[in-house]
Amino acid sequence: MKREVREENLVGLVPLVGTDALRLQAIARALHKLAEAKCSYALTEWQLRKGNRLTEEAEGIATEHGLQVYYQADPRGWPLYLLTPEQVEEWDIGAIYDRGVAVCPH
Repeated sequence: MKREVREENLVGLVPLVGTDALRLQAIARALHKLAEAKCSYALTEWQLRKGNRLTEEAEGIATEHGLQVYYQADPRGWPLYLLTPEQVEEWDIGAIYDRGVAVCPH
Protein backbone atom coordinates (compact mmCIF):
# COMPACT_ATOMS: atom_id res chain seq x y z
CA MET A 1 0.00 0.00 0.00
CA LYS A 2 2.70 2.52 0.99
CA ARG A 3 4.69 1.67 -2.11
CA GLU A 4 1.68 2.37 -4.33
CA VAL A 5 1.08 5.73 -2.62
CA ARG A 6 4.76 6.63 -2.97
CA GLU A 7 4.79 5.71 -6.67
CA GLU A 8 1.59 7.63 -7.35
CA ASN A 9 3.06 10.65 -5.58
CA LEU A 10 6.23 10.32 -7.66
CA VAL A 11 4.15 10.58 -10.84
CA GLY A 12 2.85 13.94 -9.61
CA LEU A 13 6.25 15.22 -8.50
CA VAL A 14 8.34 14.37 -11.57
CA PRO A 15 6.75 17.02 -13.83
CA LEU A 16 7.57 19.63 -11.18
CA VAL A 17 11.08 18.65 -10.07
CA GLY A 18 12.31 15.88 -12.37
CA THR A 19 14.66 13.35 -10.82
CA ASP A 20 14.88 15.47 -7.66
CA ALA A 21 11.50 13.95 -6.78
CA LEU A 22 13.21 10.86 -5.37
CA ARG A 23 15.48 12.97 -3.17
CA LEU A 24 12.53 15.02 -1.93
CA GLN A 25 10.72 11.82 -0.95
CA ALA A 26 13.82 10.67 0.95
CA ILE A 27 14.00 14.05 2.72
CA ALA A 28 10.29 13.82 3.57
CA ARG A 29 10.83 10.33 5.03
CA ALA A 30 13.68 11.54 7.26
CA LEU A 31 11.76 14.64 8.37
CA HIS A 32 8.71 12.50 9.15
CA LYS A 33 10.82 10.20 11.35
CA LEU A 34 12.26 13.22 13.15
CA ALA A 35 8.75 14.61 13.71
CA GLU A 36 7.65 11.27 15.18
CA ALA A 37 10.70 11.23 17.45
CA LYS A 38 10.06 14.81 18.57
CA CYS A 39 6.53 13.81 19.50
CA SER A 40 7.88 11.11 21.84
CA TYR A 41 10.91 12.83 23.37
CA ALA A 42 13.18 15.84 23.05
CA LEU A 43 15.42 15.75 20.00
CA THR A 44 19.18 15.74 20.39
CA GLU A 45 21.29 18.58 19.05
CA TRP A 46 22.40 16.27 16.22
CA GLN A 47 18.77 15.52 15.27
CA LEU A 48 17.91 19.23 15.29
CA ARG A 49 20.86 20.03 13.00
CA LYS A 50 19.89 17.14 10.71
CA GLY A 51 16.33 18.47 10.47
CA ASN A 52 17.63 21.94 9.61
CA ARG A 53 19.97 20.54 6.94
CA LEU A 54 17.16 18.51 5.40
CA THR A 55 14.73 21.43 5.25
CA GLU A 56 17.44 23.65 3.74
CA GLU A 57 18.16 20.98 1.12
CA ALA A 58 14.45 20.69 0.27
CA GLU A 59 14.22 24.48 -0.02
CA GLY A 60 17.24 24.49 -2.34
CA ILE A 61 15.75 21.84 -4.61
CA ALA A 62 12.43 23.67 -4.72
CA THR A 63 14.11 26.98 -5.52
CA GLU A 64 16.01 25.39 -8.42
CA HIS A 65 12.63 24.51 -9.91
CA GLY A 66 10.94 27.85 -9.19
CA LEU A 67 8.94 26.46 -6.27
CA GLN A 68 8.78 27.00 -2.53
CA VAL A 69 8.53 24.48 0.28
CA TYR A 70 6.11 24.51 3.17
CA TYR A 71 7.28 22.31 6.05
CA GLN A 72 4.86 21.08 8.68
CA ALA A 73 6.16 19.13 11.66
CA ASP A 74 2.98 17.31 12.68
CA PRO A 75 3.83 13.58 12.38
CA ARG A 76 0.21 12.77 11.52
CA GLY A 77 0.59 14.37 8.09
CA TRP A 78 3.04 14.64 5.25
CA PRO A 79 5.91 16.97 6.09
CA LEU A 80 6.62 18.76 2.80
CA TYR A 81 4.46 20.64 0.32
CA LEU A 82 5.72 22.18 -2.92
CA LEU A 83 4.04 25.45 -3.87
CA THR A 84 4.22 27.62 -6.96
CA PRO A 85 4.73 31.39 -6.46
CA GLU A 86 1.04 31.91 -7.25
CA GLN A 87 0.02 29.42 -4.58
CA VAL A 88 2.28 31.14 -2.06
CA GLU A 89 0.59 34.48 -2.77
CA GLU A 90 -2.82 32.90 -2.11
CA TRP A 91 -1.45 30.97 0.86
CA ASP A 92 -3.59 30.48 3.91
CA ILE A 93 -2.40 28.08 6.61
CA GLY A 94 -5.88 26.57 6.88
CA ALA A 95 -5.96 25.86 3.15
CA ILE A 96 -2.38 24.66 2.62
CA TYR A 97 -3.55 21.10 2.16
CA ASP A 98 -5.71 22.18 -0.77
CA ARG A 99 -2.76 23.81 -2.53
CA GLY A 100 0.53 22.61 -3.88
CA VAL A 101 1.80 19.07 -4.09
CA ALA A 102 2.55 17.07 -0.95
CA VAL A 103 5.70 14.93 -0.85
CA CYS A 104 5.13 11.35 0.32
CA PRO A 105 7.18 10.38 3.40
CA HIS A 106 6.52 6.63 3.18
